[in-house]
Amino acid sequence: MAYEYVIDSVRPDFLVSEERVVVNGTSREITGSFTSSVSKTFSLSYTLGTSASLFGFLSANVSASITQSTTTTTGVTATAPVPPNSRVIGQYGVEAYVMDITLNEYRSYLALPEDDGICVRQNSTPGTSVAPTHYTGWRVIPG
Repeated sequence: MAYEYVIDSVRPDFLVSEERVVVNGTSREITGSFTSSVSKTFSLSYTLGTSASLFGFLSANVSASITQSTTTTTGVTATAPVPPNSRVIGQYGVEAYVMDITLNEYRSYLALPEDDGICVRQNSTPGTSVAPTHYTGWRVIPG
């Protein structure tokens, strides 16, 4: 029996470990400041039960920046302008990839394929994987 991981799609994501909001109730623009000191660990996750070779496979074939786990520790301060009578949201976290993956299971019948045997795909299971990178920081968005 042999397994094949097929990466169907990859899209960037941002895994939030903490959020802060700055509200401006005045008629002038102010500067919002975001500071925190919380740690959170994000790990490579996969929704299929078979994941024995997944870590090495993803690291070798998708991106060298994918890690098995990443801990974000806030303590960095970010500032952003806050328009009059509005708010902004500061999110601290880690950049990641969300991957749609298909696990194909092959079985050889009668002999090995190189000896004129028949290799047949016996099962195909879709799954999703979330893989953090080592890039952490603040993201400020309108609120």
